[in-house]
Amino acid sequence: MALLGLFRKKNERRIAKKEYNYTIKYKTNPPSKVYEVTDEEKAFIEELFAKSEEYNLDPQKYTFTRLANGTINVDYDYYHNGGFVGKVKLQGNKQFIMYMENLYESMTVDGGIKECVAQIEFWFIYIKKYLLK
Repeated sequence: MALLGLFRKKNERRIAKKEYNYTIKYKTNPPSKVYEVTDEEKAFIEELFAKSEEYNLDPQKYTFTRLANGTINVDYDYYHNGGFVGKVKLQGNKQFIMYMENLYESMTVDGGIKECVAQIEFWFIYIKKYLLK
């Protein structure tokens, strides 16, 4: 019995999540409205970073820019051959995510945090296909 108890404890250990530092800059200075980072935005960014590693993308290469309506523009490796990936709005009543389908077309999906997280994969596909060459 004691051995079984040790086995359970060993398997119950949780793997610690990596923590990344990020900043959300404002598009204008001074901003017309200052936004607090919501729990949904934090969860979205944490999920973006976690899934990025699964696609062998460096989470530290993302840059976030807050627009006047609360939307966050997301760029990947902007200063080294990268560029715009999409945007996400998790502030206020209207929430959505926008991702690039190719260099000229985009798709917008309305919904809360669950719908936005479900669409993150399209950002990775776009990054791999168009920004990493």
